Amino acid sequence: MATVFSTAVSQLLPSLLPLLSSILLLPKTLFTFQAGKNTQKTLNIGNSCLFFFPLPKVTEISYVICIQVTGLWIKAQTMADSNEMSINLVVLGKTQTGKSAAGNSLLGSSDFESRLSPSSVTTCCSLGRSGRILGLIRRNGCESALRVRVLDTPSYPHTALSKEQVRDTVRAALAHHFGEEGLHLALLVLRSDLPLCPDESSDTVQLIQELLGPKWKDFTAVLLTHADKAEEAGYSEETYLCSASSTLLSLLSSVQHKYIFLDNHNSIIKEERNIVLTKLLNFIRKNNYQVLLKHSKE
Repeated sequence: MATVFSTAVSQLLPSLLPLLSSILLLPKTLFTFQAGKNTQKTLNIGNSCLFFFPLPKVTEISYVICIQVTGLWIKAQTMADSNEMSINLVVLGKTQTGKSAAGNSLLGSSDFESRLSPSSVTTCCSLGRSGRILGLIRRNGCESALRVRVLDTPSYPHTALSKEQVRDTVRAALAHHFGEEGLHLALLVLRSDLPLCPDESSDTVQLIQELLGPKWKDFTAVLLTHADKAEEAGYSEETYLCSASSTLLSLLSSVQHKYIFLDNHNSIIKEERNIVLTKLLNFIRKNNYQVLLKHSKE
């Protein structure tokens, strides 16, 4: 059984069928639509029914679809006419990869503690919020503002916390901060100035799989930090990837080549941040604005 809640009017529902078919990996011929009493609508998928109910008016979305697939909630959003949009991100990675610094760069702030240390610096999850960012989104010819929320997390492997402690801490934080609105992207942070050797990223990737579930590849992008050091060594993004290890190339392929190079300066300039955010928005758009809904009981 899957349940859908929607504020869309009935004439919009047929346009949802390709998206639902894609998410559930079912042929569109299994989908039929029925109008019920009052405002309730029913969409039949094989032997299961998806029910549509009206929701209170919201500012950013015209309808919301929540689908439960093997214990994992996926929410697909379609943006309504609005002057503001928010994206939710979580940064994950090993110790001293520049994870917290990357979060600060995305926010344009210094919310997260970031420093050189012989041990893991981040020991708990914390949420950072950007201000209104203009100049990146236009809807119907009008400029809209972007707000970014980033969840910083303890690294894994961690010098003081076990894998179970890191996993449970991050899972609870995802449920607390993004349990209702959902997660747009998990950013796997790797250092571009260090080679990625076989099995080196397996621990973090396995953690992401446990946190995000079977759809993790659709909701994960790779953030390659310290790109300024790679550039100083004479590598452009193209030549870097041509020389990269098969381990890194295989990882990038598994996440549909969703990757971004990021300098690790204390504060990147506005133009650089906007380029990175534009790439993230493109990843989210190509994923049909879907978000993961994680609950602490899962």
